[in-house]
Amino acid sequence: MDEHGREAQSVARFNQWAPSYDDDGVQRIFAPLHRTTLDWVATLTTEPASLLDVGCGTGALLETAASRLPGARLVGADPAEQMARIARRRLPVGAQVVCAGADPLPFADGTFAVVVSTMAFNFWPRPVEGLREAARVLAPGGLLVIADLFAVGWLRPVAPMVGAGNRPRSRPAMGRLLADAGLRVVGWRAVSRRGPVPILHAVAATRR
Repeated sequence: MDEHGREAQSVARFNQWAPSYDDDGVQRIFAPLHRTTLDWVATLTTEPASLLDVGCGTGALLETAASRLPGARLVGADPAEQMARIARRRLPVGAQVVCAGADPLPFADGTFAVVVSTMAFNFWPRPVEGLREAARVLAPGGLLVIADLFAVGWLRPVAPMVGAGNRPRSRPAMGRLLADAGLRVVGWRAVSRRGPVPILHAVAATRR
């Protein structure tokens, strides 16, 4: 199967999952992940005027962001129309959700102060192009935060065997991808733990 076929298959799977997505057990992981990711965003930047969630799913992170950033423009993008449809219903008036993947993003250059993506990067069919698009739509000095399964620490030998989608990247590999997209890494953080053991990590980068 070629790249386009795999991408269509992935979108179809998420469209099928959409009606039960918010009731699935994964939400027990995603809800605290969203909060922790937004907590980190708050420490890295002043209150942003705009935030884009790439791979927004049913809009759960954006719903949390709405309560924290009441004056911000909130936008979500997801390639699965059924996910995007649910997100539109749950989000407050003024929030926008488009049916689009990570590349191309249907927004003008320099549109957003913050771009986030949680548990979606490893499903981007073209990660290099997606990171370049994220950099393009960021305002100068804007912040990108990606939270996902990475091959970091004790996860280095096992992440490729348990991760879904693309092969999870190591810190050096992710750093190179971000640098190639015109982004500068400003830090890494564990954003999901099982007891004291870190499971999911996030990387933050700014547009140079």
